[in-house]
Amino acid sequence: LFVFREVMIFGRFSTCYLFVVLQISEMEDISVNIFDTRFHARRFCTVGLHFSHVLLGVVGLSTILLIGRSKFGVYRCTVLTWYWHFVDYIWLLVYTIVYVC
Repeated sequence: LFVFREVMIFGRFSTCYLFVVLQISEMEDISVNIFDTRFHARRFCTVGLHFSHVLLGVVGLSTILLIGRSKFGVYRCTVLTWYWHFVDYIWLLVYTIVYVC
């Protein structure tokens, strides 16, 4: 059971890392200046703010992965889980507004 949890944490970390890499490559590929239009400025700021929160979550997940869940504490793991799900739900809103609309 312990190995399964570690595999799940590693899977989550890998997914987060993939998201970060894809966001960086997307920002480089579109080569849009933040001062071009208001839409691009809002998009860059919104996605960039979300990106910074994802990086914070990746740091937290990396900490759990490196030092272990037992040393990190159940309370901190729970808080990080709530934080990560909050960031995830905000991404659904950001994706809908920025990319779909």
